[in-house]
Amino acid sequence: MIIQERIEKGYKNQIENIKNEKNREAKIKQIGALVCDLGSRSINAVAKAIESCWRYVKKCYLLVKEKLPIKNNKHKCGRKTLIEIYPELKEDIQKIIEDHLSVDPRFKSEKKICQIINPENKETTYRNRKI
Repeated sequence: MIIQERIEKGYKNQIENIKNEKNREAKIKQIGALVCDLGSRSINAVAKAIESCWRYVKKCYLLVKEKLPIKNNKHKCGRKTLIEIYPELKEDIQKIIEDHLSVDPRFKSEKKICQIINPENKETTYRNRKI
């Protein structure tokens, strides 16, 4: 029996579970276990069945076969905040806006509000705007 037929007949539910899995680590383990059951020659067929790249399926297979830890680098992804890059920035901004803070006029929260528009330049901004 061809590997593709074995996958379609015997592992149909497992393929659907892999496609619907949200957790990355669980998905990697399921893919690796499926390839281990079918044999290493089934990497391409499994990749087609789950609609994924064969390199990803091979990586999953090797991680499960050799029991390697799955690296999670989510905390390293993305852009750093400016406060992480410049630690003094938060304190400097608070010093600048300290005099312009006011309490919420409707008293619905205890947050302090700061007007972005400078009251001295307010008239000039209204004059320059087209109506």
